[in-house]
Amino acid sequence: MQRQAYLDTEIARLIRETGKNGLNQGIYSVDIRSGVVVIRGERVYFERKPLLNDKVTMILPRDFQEIPVEELYRPEARPDLALANESGSVYISLAHLAKEVADDSAVVAHKNDVRQILQAMNPSIEWLDDSVKDIGGRQVAFFTFVTPMLGTSVYNLSFFLALEHRILTGSFVCGDRELKGWKEVFQQMLASIEVMTTEETTGGALPQQDYSNFTFNQGLYAVYKGKEYRFFEVGEGLYRLISNDERDCADNGFFRQDGVFKKTVDKNEITAAYERKFTLYYQGHVFALGQELKNEVQLIMDDYNYDLIVQLQMQRIGPHVYEKWVAKSEIENAVEKRLPVEGFSMPATTLA
Repeated sequence: MQRQAYLDTEIARLIRETGKNGLNQGIYSVDIRSGVVVIRGERVYFERKPLLNDKVTMILPRDFQEIPVEELYRPEARPDLALANESGSVYISLAHLAKEVADDSAVVAHKNDVRQILQAMNPSIEWLDDSVKDIGGRQVAFFTFVTPMLGTSVYNLSFFLALEHRILTGSFVCGDRELKGWKEVFQQMLASIEVMTTEETTGGALPQQDYSNFTFNQGLYAVYKGKEYRFFEVGEGLYRLISNDERDCADNGFFRQDGVFKKTVDKNEITAAYERKFTLYYQGHVFALGQELKNEVQLIMDDYNYDLIVQLQMQRIGPHVYEKWVAKSEIENAVEKRLPVEGFSMPATTLA
């Protein structure tokens, strides 16, 4: 929200500085796919650009310049990308949030939460559209609103979609003097979004089920001789493999210890590795999985939300970190992610 407050104030200032000399002309052609659109008497050139390490592409103004976000925002409020025209009165931002989502309904719920927060921060906001569109086979939630600011107003189109099981959010912003020309263009830029990642190695939402007897097995996994094992580092270039299969003693040289079977191997004997992490849904809210017992799981929240802390009677375990232990039977859904481990390649496929 700090990012939005800064943005509204800065654009209001730029509008006052540049608005008097702006051409009060309409838009003459409206198709950014053609490569050029005349907006307020000026030609604006468009091209499809790869964004966020080629995870998505979008048709954007060719000559918009990147804004140094590290100079303008605190670390917790920085977008991943910010672009603006020469005067700074038209602004585009993208942020791939840490917040994980299981499905499109969770994206819509996040969009609704953001709207409520914005409304609480500024009751004078005038809300326009609030909808969900199918764009390239993906559900994209968005809203538009106008914020009165210092004798003018700022128009904002904010959108939300799932990308690699996390929320991708963006904003197209301009002042009221630019609105006639840019409003339709913003909608076309939104419609041009294409997600390039296949998400093959990031896991996915597990089928809706009763998790009472489910074992999540969160942690680090290594592939050794074509089979997956829990593992951890025990020394420089040395790793301990953990198995629950007694046959590994005879077949792969494991030894029995502490109720499991273990073996120490060199790093070069491990062909691939990944980290398995879970996001859990409980009472309509999203939490990281902490520890796991036979019938209970520890829900972790590190994004401070006072109302939710009170509602769920969560306990503080660190700075802005809260926990709640719940029965596995109360879990509504789960998302598994498989992440790379530094120094190892990802397995081409998951193994039995």
